Amino acid sequence: KMYVDPTTVKDGKDFLAKVAELKPATVSSKLFSEDAYAGVMQALDEVNWNEFGARYIVLITDAGAVAGDDALSSTGLNADQVRLEAKYRGVAIYALHLKTAAGKNDHANAETQYNDLAMNPFLNKPLYYPVEAGDVGNFGRKVDALADAITGQVKAAYSGEDAAGSAAGADPGYVKNGKNDKSPAQPAAKPADPLAQDTALLGHAMQLAYLGEITG
Repeated sequence: KMYVDPTTVKDGKDFLAKVAELKPATVSSKLFSEDAYAGVMQALDEVNWNEFGARYIVLITDAGAVAGDDALSSTGLNADQVRLEAKYRGVAIYALHLKTAAGKNDHANAETQYNDLAMNPFLNKPLYYPVEAGDVGNFGRKVDALADAITGQVKAAYSGEDAAGSAAGADPGYVKNGKNDKSPAQPAAKPADPLAQDTALLGHAMQLAYLGEITG
């Protein structure tokens, strides 16, 4: 279910009000793995990404993904195919994998899947970050680091610095409105956390890609 379409969000308070209904499922699924690729594809298909210069999906999960050839897969897609769909739209995928005790037999498989899904063409490395034992404090620090890095890029662009989001990496065929998307992707200052460091490098790579596209 899409709780919030980002094109409709006015501010932080509005976002929190829109996700207020979000709650854990009360019924177990047949497998420990979940249809994670369906969630990512829903975001890719139903959001008008052309309205954004900086394009990010953050997948947060404690389970592996149902394989494309499984009867329970609603997409019939595997990690590499979903990754290509994201690349087509110029979207960077982050995977935060909570390695809880309940999923210990699934950790290795899920790690392989999400490393593939989150492989980033700008950095030539996966934006995959495990949270050992599903530790809530560690998870919170990773979310804070990612939020700080991305909002730092947004603020830098908003203040007038030249910056470009991952829209520069989208396939020309996806740009439906015929406009070059200009927007945030300024590296945050001296991030220490690996996740924040990668996000800063990604923002810088996006700027270089955009400048290369504009200048030839």
